Amino acid sequence: MMNDQKTGDNSMTYKTSARTFMFSLLAAAPLFAAAQATPQSQVEAAEAAFWQAYNACDHATIASRLAGDVEFYHDMGGALKGKDSLGAAVRNNICGNPQEKTRRQAGESQVFLLKQGAQVYGALVSGTHTFHIKRGTAAEATEGKARYSHVWLQKSPGTWELSRAVSYDHQPFGAAPATAAAKSALTAAQIERYVGEFTGQGMPPLAFSRAGNDLTVAYEGKNLVLHPLDKPHTFLVKENNAEVEFMADASGHATALVVRMNGSPIGEAKRK
Repeated sequence: MMNDQKTGDNSMTYKTSARTFMFSLLAAAPLFAAAQATPQSQVEAAEAAFWQAYNACDHATIASRLAGDVEFYHDMGGALKGKDSLGAAVRNNICGNPQEKTRRQAGESQVFLLKQGAQVYGALVSGTHTFHIKRGTAAEATEGKARYSHVWLQKSPGTWELSRAVSYDHQPFGAAPATAAAKSALTAAQIERYVGEFTGQGMPPLAFSRAGNDLTVAYEGKNLVLHPLDKPHTFLVKENNAEVEFMADASGHATALVVRMNGSPIGEAKRK
């Protein structure tokens, strides 16, 4: 009996020790994971979190990922410097219209670690992506593609901030409209027929102006040139492959318009 009791005590002690060991191991698992995370995996996670916040218009998370002196360079939209400037651009442009939802979709990407000696201090992320826009109740349309490069700096072990960003090689997505461009430019008087502000449900206000012999439209902080097509009262915006067709009254002045993307109508507007 004494031997049986001793064996039972040993068994209970073993089970208790095993449970304690497993509890300690589970409690320490997050610490082990953090310790084992590589700089590359940390940067990949930071990238994923940034773009997730971008698609969700989560401005607090976006700001938390940006360095205070962040610089952003766009091949058509110019440069922005500072966390506040870049955050305001996202807030007012990408997220400024409740009737328009922009979604960024990742393409291919690569991570290149930046070192000083053996110490990793940063990383360069280079890749491609496409942008999809849903306006009002219309189906989502793929509007453009581009390349980007991000420089992430490690502020403390496991903590990364986006320091520099370049967005470039913006191109329309899909084939350009088959209509050939007009051979002769419009006169100033002809361009004035389209000048003005047009508004429509589910679309941002479109303000058209004349710049010399060009018709331009203010869109997302940029003035884009509209190139006349052979079809009457119809123009092409090359940056995003959009086709704008105006409806004119008897005197030839535009009273309304329809915007098409890759041949499909995405919105209508009337002169304000």
